[in-house]
Amino acid sequence: MANFQMEIDPILKAQVEELYLGLGITLPEAINIFIHQSLLVRGIPFSVKYPDEIFNPETEEAIKEAKDISEGKIFAKSYKTAKELFQELDSEEC
Repeated sequence: MANFQMEIDPILKAQVEELYLGLGITLPEAINIFIHQSLLVRGIPFSVKYPDEIFNPETEEAIKEAKDISEGKIFAKSYKTAKELFQELDSEEC
């Protein structure tokens, strides 16, 4: 058996050890499983990409709205100065 040494955040290590304990394996056993799977699939044994849903639905909708505004698909009033914006906010028109 060869030794393998790595640095890991202590909080992250404790969290993952607790997770694997619930699965009945140790961290070194989990790392060995990862290495064996890597050899079997001849690469990383899972997809490495951003998750499809990084943001909650409300944030996703806000991002879409901002993109639509910037592309001119949705009209949004603009102001030349912050003072102009605050004057309208203080008025009864808004």
